[in-house]
Amino acid sequence: MLGVARLKSDVAIASANASLDIVSRRLQAADPKVEAGRSIEALLAHDDLVGDSRQPLLLLRACVAAVLLIACVNVSNLLLAGAVDRQSEIAVRSALGPRGAR
Repeated sequence: MLGVARLKSDVAIASANASLDIVSRRLQAADPKVEAGRSIEALLAHDDLVGDSRQPLLLLRACVAAVLLIACVNVSNLLLAGAVDRQSEIAVRSALGPRGAR
């Protein structure tokens, strides 16, 4: 069975584990048959979820950022290439046609 709780900011994990140990002993004393083999422990959620995966997750984040950067550079290059292609068209239109927003 899993329980989730939030500690107050001034409570350390060690003191929470000490309090939970007392509760666990009382539960085992009250009903040893049901509580046999069970224990209660406080863990940091981040450490429990991420664990030893920190380095691979950081590497994955860096790879995603690199792919996003490459995609942004490609889009900007496409926009610049389109502007260069239209440069002569814009020059002719501005030489022949009306000025401004028309």
